Amino acid sequence: MNLRNCAYYDDFEKPKIFYPQIVLNHSFGYAETNFMCNDKGFLMVSEKINLKYLLGLLNSSTLKFLIQQNAVKLGENGFEYRKIFIENTPIPKATSEEQEKLAMMVTRS
Repeated sequence: MNLRNCAYYDDFEKPKIFYPQIVLNHSFGYAETNFMCNDKGFLMVSEKINLKYLLGLLNSSTLKFLIQQNAVKLGENGFEYRKIFIENTPIPKATSEEQEKLAMMVTRS
């Protein structure tokens, strides 16, 4: 039984990138299916971009720097990664072949 209707319920079953809103360590994760989070976490699904390519970029030191420039600083080491900051992070355009190369590196690590 659901307490309320969830417009994105099907997204929980899709491949996705997930990340917490409050972080001490910059880290984005990946799950193929059956991953849910509460209101302090975010999920990203897409059919337009290779998610493992995007995961590799999001976990890079360059995007960490860019994201943390806009994130809300919490204490000495923490950050609040609001959805809008992640959505507005510039993602380099890449060909399908370039995306696949980075995705393969992410898969191996």
